[in-house]
Amino acid sequence: MYRHLTDRASLVTRSTVRAAIENKIRQTFTPFRKLASDIYARQLLRDRSQLTRLRNPSKRPDPTDHFILAEAAHLGEKYAAQEPIKMFLASTDLAFSPILANDSSILSDDVTREIQNRFAVYCDWPERIASELRKIYH
Repeated sequence: MYRHLTDRASLVTRSTVRAAIENKIRQTFTPFRKLASDIYARQLLRDRSQLTRLRNPSKRPDPTDHFILAEAAHLGEKYAAQEPIKMFLASTDLAFSPILANDSSILSDDVTREIQNRFAVYCDWPERIASELRKIYH
């Protein structure tokens, strides 16, 4: 999975960003296109920052992270066979949890969403998972 995501990250280049932005700004009033282009570029790079981190070998998940994710996926699958469950993985590691803004809103979560879609494991920061659990059990 991480290899696939690293390949996707390699597609986020200056030229692909520029092409995506040019499509968006075509309907922008001409005098504002430069400003809109800068704004869209920052937004796109921010939105993909969890994914593009994988291009840097030092920021890629190590084998221990792979093992932790595999265990969580296995346990989730095992318990889901008995009854419907929601599997949580609380982590402060950006290999799992989304990148958050100062107000705790999600800035980038490509990797986190891929984990949830492939393995049905909900990854997030410990305090956010604790909040989810309080909603479920209160």
